[in-house]
Amino acid sequence: MSEPKKPPPTGDLSGRKFSYRGATYDVLRFNPNRNAKTVYYSPFKQVSATLPILGANVCLEARATKRAQGLVYVLTTDDKDEFFGIWCFAEDVIYHE
Repeated sequence: MSEPKKPPPTGDLSGRKFSYRGATYDVLRFNPNRNAKTVYYSPFKQVSATLPILGANVCLEARATKRAQGLVYVLTTDDKDEFFGIWCFAEDVIYHE
């Protein structure tokens, strides 16, 4: 017997928003399995990443910090120069040498 589905969160959804070049986007949040093999990058690797955003295609410069289960965690800054971290699909990340 399956568990009933949980209702969507009704609280503060600001963690799902990203401001870039004057526009605010709704982002999709992904998480790899906690037991997945993880590769950490030290120092962080410079990348170009397409963020998982609803209804838009935002590609920007970022720093890759780790990779796990087909996802890459990248750090970038928003319009307020605050750090923003998000898991992106590995195929949407281009590594710079």
